[in-house]
Amino acid sequence: MELATAILIVGSLANLVGTLGGGISIGGQAAPGPIILGSVVLDTMLVVIGVAVRTGRWWIGASNIVAVVVFLYGTAALGSGMSEIPLVFAVLYGVVFLAVFLNRAWFDAMRSWRDRGHGRRP
Repeated sequence: MELATAILIVGSLANLVGTLGGGISIGGQAAPGPIILGSVVLDTMLVVIGVAVRTGRWWIGASNIVAVVVFLYGTAALGSGMSEIPLVFAVLYGVVFLAVFLNRAWFDAMRSWRDRGHGRRP
């Protein structure tokens, strides 16, 4: 789960910095405003989900949203003639999806641990 949260947080922050630095282009031209806004919202949401997953929360939401992100990056990779960057992110987020989806027991154990009073501030 550590690798999954690191990919979510660091990968999304890297994308966010790239987007805000003008790194999104479509066909060699700057992406339209709605595409940039969508990318910023998605990357911000993924950072929040990464923090939530790190604390053992939002199993279902994280798996669903990351599955959509894998689809989006996979579509971007295929649509751009198998461009390397979207393909790398599709694979990385695919690893995150598998880690989150296959470790439901860990999320349940974390919830039980919190329910017993651990993880709370005095």
